[in-house]
Amino acid sequence: MKSTILFPVFIFALIQIACHTQRQVLLDYDTAINACLPDTVNRGGSISYFYWSADCLIGAQLPEFTATTMEGKKVDKNYFKGKVSVINFWFKGCMPCQMEMPAFNNLMEKYKSKAVNFLAIGRNTPDVITDFLVEHPFHFDHIADGDPIIGGAFHTKWGYPVTLVVDKHLKIIKTNRAMNELTMESDLVPVIDKALKEK
Repeated sequence: MKSTILFPVFIFALIQIACHTQRQVLLDYDTAINACLPDTVNRGGSISYFYWSADCLIGAQLPEFTATTMEGKKVDKNYFKGKVSVINFWFKGCMPCQMEMPAFNNLMEKYKSKAVNFLAIGRNTPDVITDFLVEHPFHFDHIADGDPIIGGAFHTKWGYPVTLVVDKHLKIIKTNRAMNELTMESDLVPVIDKALKEK
C-alpha cells in the first residue's frame, strides 16, 4: 500500500526535475547567432549580407553586457533577472523604427504595473537621441552610443528595427522586425503575458 502511494509521488518529482532542467538549459548566444542563415543583396556590384530574421536566436541566452541608460539606470544581469524584457534596436533616420514607437509607448503603458523592462539600444549619441525624443516620444529606458553593444555583445548583422523579448531567466523567447499596433497585439502581447505567468 505504501509503495502504491509513493510511486505517483516519485513520478511527480521526476517530472518536476525534468521540467526544471529543461527550463534551465539555454542555447549559447554565440552558437545561435552563428547558426543564422544570411541572405545576400547585390548593390552596385558589392555583396551585402543581411540577416532578415533573428528567429535563430529564440531559445538562446541573452548575451552579457553592462551599460548605463541615459536616465542613469545600470543595465546588467540584475536589470533583467526576474523580469520579462522587451529590447528594441534602433537609430535616428530609420523610418520603420520611428513608425513603431507610438505602438511601443502604448505597449509600455499596458504593462506599466507589471514586471516588464522596456529597453531601447540606439546607435546615436545621447544629444542626438535627446533631441529626437523631443519630437518623437519613445518612453523606453535608452542606451545611447549602442554600437559596441550591438556589434559586440549581440553581433547583430540584421537591419533595423529588431525587437527581442526575453523571459525572466534571460532566455530570448521572441524576435520581431518592424511592427505596428496590430502586430504588437498579436505577436508580442501573448508572449509577454505567458512569460509573466511563468516562474
